[in-house]
Amino acid sequence: MSRAYVLITVKSPGQVKATANHLSEKKGVVSAEVIFGPYDIIAVIEGQDLRELSSTVINDLYDLDIQGSTTCIVTE
Repeated sequence: MSRAYVLITVKSPGQVKATANHLSEKKGVVSAEVIFGPYDIIAVIEGQDLRELSSTVINDLYDLDIQGSTTCIVTE
């Protein structure tokens, strides 16, 4: 099982909670929590392997209203 911690900055501050809620409904997303600091959301994503993790990040994360500031930390 592989896991990724994804730090996300959202374009509109008023959409942070809605974005976290939307993200938490995606397959493979274990949690999506609103945080304070340079990032708005931390999401925990799990997959069977790195390929599945990549698919979740690319297909489900990039359809959100993200400012382009995303940091993905992967563990195995």
